[in-house]
Amino acid sequence: MAKRAAIPGTDHSTTIHRDEVAIIKAISHTEIVTKVEPLYIRWTGTTKTRLCLQHTSSEMVQAWLFLGHAKRMLLIGLRPRATMQVLQQALAMALRHFRVDVQIRAN
Repeated sequence: MAKRAAIPGTDHSTTIHRDEVAIIKAISHTEIVTKVEPLYIRWTGTTKTRLCLQHTSSEMVQAWLFLGHAKRMLLIGLRPRATMQVLQQALAMALRHFRVDVQIRAN
């Protein structure tokens, strides 16, 4: 039996949607992003496809990627002096093919 490929940046092989791996790769290839670390999954029921960003520190952003019936926590590392607005615009451009709405959540 073939082993399933792991999600980039982790040993996890459980995916919540067929586009999840491609979306995570697109996020990681964004110029302003230094690292993407996929974490845990929460099952939510049907949701709109979106990426909700929340500022945690000057070099790290916490994000929830909502896909299908679940959401995945992502930690996104940023280049120095990156702003949330620049990150939102860059990710919106990178994820437009997947029709992912990128939002900034207030703290």
